[in-house]
Amino acid sequence: TLLRKGQASQHGSSAIFGNSRLFTVVGCGFTARRELFPMPHTTRTEDHEFTLEVQNQPLTEVEIPAEALDSMGLRIMVDDTPVRPSEYFADGEQVLLRTGGNARFVPEALMLTEDPSTVNGYLNQVERWNGGGLEGALGRIGRRLRPNVAWTVWSAQVENLIGITLLLIVLPNLVALNLANPSLGMTGRGLLLWLLFDLIVSCLLNVAGFTLQRRARGMSRRASFLGAVRQSIITLPAYLLIRYLNPFTYVAAAIEVVPAWFRSRRRKPAAGHGSPGVTWERPRGARLNLRTTFVMVSVLAVYPVITGFVVGPAISPVNTQGWQLTHTSKALELEDYRAASPLVNQAEALAVYCTAGETGQLDFRFPAFRGNTEYQPLGLWDLLAMGRLAPLLPIIEQAAQSYGIRVADLIQIIMNESLFDPLAEGPTGDSGLSQLTGDALTLLAAASNDPRSSIYNPSLISESSNVYDPVFSACAGAAKLAWAYDQPRVNTPAQAYALYINPVHGFVNGRIGDTWLPLVAQMEALEPSVRRIAAVYAQYQADPGRLGGFERRLVEISLGVADGSLNMHDAYQAALQVIIDAEIDDREMYRNGLSRQNLPGALADN
Repeated sequence: TLLRKGQASQHGSSAIFGNSRLFTVVGCGFTARRELFPMPHTTRTEDHEFTLEVQNQPLTEVEIPAEALDSMGLRIMVDDTPVRPSEYFADGEQVLLRTGGNARFVPEALMLTEDPSTVNGYLNQVERWNGGGLEGALGRIGRRLRPNVAWTVWSAQVENLIGITLLLIVLPNLVALNLANPSLGMTGRGLLLWLLFDLIVSCLLNVAGFTLQRRARGMSRRASFLGAVRQSIITLPAYLLIRYLNPFTYVAAAIEVVPAWFRSRRRKPAAGHGSPGVTWERPRGARLNLRTTFVMVSVLAVYPVITGFVVGPAISPVNTQGWQLTHTSKALELEDYRAASPLVNQAEALAVYCTAGETGQLDFRFPAFRGNTEYQPLGLWDLLAMGRLAPLLPIIEQAAQSYGIRVADLIQIIMNESLFDPLAEGPTGDSGLSQLTGDALTLLAAASNDPRSSIYNPSLISESSNVYDPVFSACAGAAKLAWAYDQPRVNTPAQAYALYINPVHGFVNGRIGDTWLPLVAQMEALEPSVRRIAAVYAQYQADPGRLGGFERRLVEISLGVADGSLNMHDAYQAALQVIIDAEIDDREMYRNGLSRQNLPGALADN
């Protein structure tokens, strides 16, 4: 009431603000002229109904002699001294007496009321208040109201609806939406910030109200403020509890009042009044109204569940973990990992980036890459692909083994991403053998530093990580694919590859997104080529004599890299020579890698 005392003030002579706009006088502390009584007795909030009825009374004006004002007990304050009107005005002077339904607020008048002693009793009382306010508003539909009363009635309902919309619809559904789809709604952090903001504003409002109360009682500014701060802190928890529960009581009251109003429209209602109610009585029952309980259960459980499990997954569906790793972790910039100084030693790089690569000699296992396809001589396309793959195959196989995925899956994906070119640049800025992006690095950094993650390896993303380094890129690609396989409902290479391409939207709710279906189909179409190359390695192990000369030389390059007799530079030189001898037009890729300065150790000219 102290903070809203401006509702009783009058500003100018306008129809709205030139009159009081009180919603309810304080029922336990007001005075009124005798002719305004009796109080309404057929409404649940008699003080509210009385306030609106009085303010809606027409304005009357009459000229009377000043002496008549004396008999009415009126006095005029002159320099803080009360003076009789007859002494103030000239003899026989007529005074215009205006009578209306305006109210005045007296801050010095302190009233104490006995409130319910339990939360349930208080909520029942608040439901009665809300029901009475709504009842009064509905009962005035179609009635002629003074502008200030119409403003009071409908602005209060708008205020209520805004509060209900925010606290019963927007906030619960935003939280539920975020639980189902972290790219939408309000995060836990956002909710905490909102609650903190609300706490601060509420505390400031309470301090202001308690300060005005103390000042009205004659206390000094300092004592008023300090006492207000102390009382605000003490009462704030209860205040916030009641305020957050208040919208539930409003809806609960509406469930009863609105149907009753519609029923009353079918018969002639009592003018301005709703259903009979018990007046001047505080609800003291410890049992919460069933309507309020129903509303609470509905708001806090039923429709947020619908929002979370039906609406949330349908609106811009995302892979939850993928979104959280890429959007709530520290974002990494791809450019920083294009210029990094990579590890020069291949064995050291494998030991850092691939958890199983701890020795200088690679564990190169032909069976891990063996396909079921029977050997047949490779065509030019397959030979080109094998030429690019041969220096990298031991590294890719080690990366796959380190992160527990199938070698053939990783080869097929890398083949589709970059066709085994360590310096590849994709159309959207993806770089390197595994076509890594800033988002991919951000995801890998967050997941590899989480001990609960299936790809836990804190050394994976470091200052030495360079997307053009084939060792790092192969290990990062394997880690990313292993992470994809670990996501819910991922069972096939196609599903894992969809998340590999886009960890947020690629595979959600058990289906591959339409945007990524062509890329997935393109990757799957490479399987026969990968199986034919695998058959070459299998045939070498069984009978190398059946292989063509170019095929045998490429397999031996892979073996040389595996046993350490060939470094990556020499392996690429040997592969280039095979390509030249086979008259395949692919020299540019090798020359770029071999001539480029400041390359990672795997490609540098040592």
